[in-house]
Amino acid sequence: MTFDEQGNLFVADGVANKILQLDKHGQTVASWGMEGSGAGEFQVPHMLTADRDGSLMVGEVKGMRFQKLVRHR
Repeated sequence: MTFDEQGNLFVADGVANKILQLDKHGQTVASWGMEGSGAGEFQVPHMLTADRDGSLMVGEVKGMRFQKLVRHR
């Protein structure tokens, strides 16, 4: 899991093959992805971090790759 510069919490859900954004109560407010090998799809996402622009870098275990989810403002 990681926080962005605005304090938003993001979690890699390897079971559901999604990235979740959680609120301060632990409730899901947004989610991205599904199982697959295409852009924005995941195969067991495990690690993630946010850069200063709010984009997320996601590392996949089964997919053996990293993806960058670019934040559009």
